[in-house]
Amino acid sequence: MRSRLFASGLCIALAVGLHVDWHLARPRHHRLSLAWTYHWVITAVLFGIVAWLIARLWTRDRWRIGFAIFLGAVFLAQIVEPMMEILVYEQRVGYPADPGRWEAFLLTMAAAIPLYFLALLLCAPRDSLSRRRSGAVVAHGEPEQLG
Repeated sequence: MRSRLFASGLCIALAVGLHVDWHLARPRHHRLSLAWTYHWVITAVLFGIVAWLIARLWTRDRWRIGFAIFLGAVFLAQIVEPMMEILVYEQRVGYPADPGRWEAFLLTMAAAIPLYFLALLLCAPRDSLSRRRSGAVVAHGEPEQLG
């Protein structure tokens, strides 16, 4: 139960990071905007940190959990949040037609995706990787001593 709650928190953290990235990227004539050219740096680092946590906490299931958290965050940030924005501010159901949103998102994803999946690959504990490569058998959740 706790791990599901923590995974949901990581998903929401990435979604919030993507939303904040939009505020960092969009032109200044919008409210709460900075028009920062290097907006993608902060979000890419956040994605790397979250992937590092996933790789360390869920070593065996890191790919499945990592994909689920990643896809959930992108869905929340790029589908749900923009539609809610239109619903709240314009009182209608729709999706924003601003191409700048997609441009900022794609630039951010070009930086965040490689960092995220490299962190999932490289940040798993070394012991688990060496046991898996050596063929050590895991019984009842306890790794076999390689002695």
